[in-house]
Amino acid sequence: MTFYGKENEPKVPVGSQPLRTFSYKRWGGQERTVEAHYMQFMPEHVTFWIQREGDTNQLVLAEANKEVTGLKEVTP
Repeated sequence: MTFYGKENEPKVPVGSQPLRTFSYKRWGGQERTVEAHYMQFMPEHVTFWIQREGDTNQLVLAEANKEVTGLKEVTP
């Protein structure tokens, strides 16, 4: 997704951004946490990613949208 007006901002160097902790509950009530640099809402999934050099970021977790409730960032 492109956010217009942000094209000329300098890129954050890989490794300088700390990992963030996200927490969510599955519909069964089970609470889960995941550490990643960022997350994305996809049409069928919520995905969590770690930044890598170049354009080859690493997928940490993909969870079906229908299974995720109460998603929040809990980074201390």
